Amino acid sequence: MTSTFPDQDAYYILSFDSSDGPFSDLSLGSKTNDPSPLEIKDINSVSTENWHIFFDHGVYFLRNYEYSTGWILGLEDKDEATPRMLRMPESAVPLGMQWNLTRWEDGNTWKLTNRLLGEDRWLGVVNDKEPSMMVSIEGSHWTVMRNRGAPQVDSKLKVSFSSIESPPQITKHPSPSNTGAASSNSPDCPASSPTISAGAIAGITVGGIALLALVQLAIFCLFKRRRSQYNSQKTLLPEYPATVQHRRQHDSQQIPLSEYPAAVQRVSDFPPQRKDQIELHQGDHQRAELSG
Repeated sequence: MTSTFPDQDAYYILSFDSSDGPFSDLSLGSKTNDPSPLEIKDINSVSTENWHIFFDHGVYFLRNYEYSTGWILGLEDKDEATPRMLRMPESAVPLGMQWNLTRWEDGNTWKLTNRLLGEDRWLGVVNDKEPSMMVSIEGSHWTVMRNRGAPQVDSKLKVSFSSIESPPQITKHPSPSNTGAASSNSPDCPASSPTISAGAIAGITVGGIALLALVQLAIFCLFKRRRSQYNSQKTLLPEYPATVQHRRQHDSQQIPLSEYPAAVQRVSDFPPQRKDQIELHQGDHQRAELSG
């Protein structure tokens, strides 16, 4: 599988877009038996600045003009921060040797991410001289230029890889309660709405009846308590004095003179000139009672 970019028949220069401009590029220094560490060199200063960018299996692979198919740019698990040239494996190409190239928002420069680390770290340059995987956007903008003066690309560099390692797939297992049900992530799916079982409805009904009974009992106890307090605080009627007899007693017998109020005087208390008159009246009164 090929893409219009990059051109499989071309070598490219990866120029570091520094604050002073794109005047330095990614290289391996002078050629040696085994590749040297990555470094930033002036443009057109060494042959190791030429890179073949090969697109295969949906990702990119970076190999150098001087080291052809034997070495490839990548990351190791033991040192994920430092990109270096690694020997090509005989089996599937690991994630650390797979790259993604996408444009930054400016539309002109490129960012390089490694599939071993994901999309939140970029190939960049520390202090304008040390290539490294960075979390900072600053220093990670690259200008990719085709070197039209480079030699012809070796045909071996254009052969597709037999297999590459794929990133682990995160499988979401549904919980037992959701088995056979529609996905709860869909807000438009009414089938995922929770339902109330018949047992739950019965329990709610019984609970409501019990609560109503408790409320009625509380009201009854409160009313009874207030009634008891009212009876205990109620003012008692004053008792009649012993000298005041019940009406029925008045009707059935004569009230002794001794029980009349002090305002009614006895006969012996009146002056002598009126005793006869009072006794006469008393006698008339007694005769009237006898005749009656």
